[in-house]
Amino acid sequence: VLAGMTGLAYAELASMFPFAGASPVYVQEAFGRHAGFVLGWLRLSVSVLTAATVAIGFGGYLADLVGLPVVGTALFALLLAFAIVVVGVRETIAVTVVMTLLEAGGLLLIIALGSDAIGSRSLLEMPFGIAGLMTGAALVFFAFEGFEQIATLSEETRDPTRTIPRAILLAIGISALLYGLVAITSTSAISWQQLARSASPLSEVAREAGGPTAARVLSSIALFATFNTGLMMLATAARRAYGMANRGMLPRLFRVVGARRKTPWAAALVLTLCAALMALVCDIAFAAHTANLAVFLAFIAVNATVIWLRWTRPEAARPFRIPLAVGNVPVIPLASILGTVALASFSEPKAALLVLGLLAAGAALAPFAVRGEQED
Repeated sequence: VLAGMTGLAYAELASMFPFAGASPVYVQEAFGRHAGFVLGWLRLSVSVLTAATVAIGFGGYLADLVGLPVVGTALFALLLAFAIVVVGVRETIAVTVVMTLLEAGGLLLIIALGSDAIGSRSLLEMPFGIAGLMTGAALVFFAFEGFEQIATLSEETRDPTRTIPRAILLAIGISALLYGLVAITSTSAISWQQLARSASPLSEVAREAGGPTAARVLSSIALFATFNTGLMMLATAARRAYGMANRGMLPRLFRVVGARRKTPWAAALVLTLCAALMALVCDIAFAAHTANLAVFLAFIAVNATVIWLRWTRPEAARPFRIPLAVGNVPVIPLASILGTVALASFSEPKAALLVLGLLAAGAALAPFAVRGEQED
């Protein structure tokens, strides 16, 4: 529900500002360059951290399958993702579409394998109460965040004012349906205790319901899924950096594009190198908590942007407009802010310290980054 409400906010803003960059660009439009830079800095930092994390995950799956070293494989995955991003947006999307179909196929396989077990266990069991439920929801929320990546590719999209809002809402709806069915079938097929102990819970479900072959198939699909996530993180982070540079929120280096392919290779290179360094020291669980909290802050900022622009620029064209408002105050973004704040309160405290540190660093760098570009 929270992802859906925030998706509506992104849809309205993407229809108003169909430019590369997404949330930092929207916040800049409402609150100025410095605020846009701070949010963009946070999103770029977390994109790099996430890319490094999933690269380590990729290395772990490949090590499990063929015995290659985890760190070396993770660095190779980042290098391969960089190469695909530099080749072109069309090629990146083609690779992503193929891998996403494989991911969806893996989820459908889990649903099919576990469907016979539905009804064998209670789906309403809460061993850790409401606090456990909310903590779990806060951790898994990152799985819905992909729709923001759609908005970052607005400049590469035909008729973005119509296509982007539709794509965002479809992405949230399809994801929610698949995730819900996977959750139901997984917790029906094996106990929550067994799921909690497993390092690869979906493979565990496949092994329980379909045998060793099904488990190997799921592990192979997970390999593609982790690489796909890292690829999209680097691709959209490079586009976000490019969009910020075009708006004077990053140095000119980040808006350098290739002569033939027109891809922001300089931004992609810098971000890939940062991700490679992070991959040497990353902790997956901590990175997930940090990424989630950053997503919560970005979603709060985007919903606040919708509310602010309804007040300050009511006459602006909005090809997609969120329904329900009291005067100039849209009800859904306000409810989304309150719900997101409530869910964010269940995040990991150590992750909150890191995110606050990143925000402070961004606030300190903002005057130099923005002023330097204005002087250019």
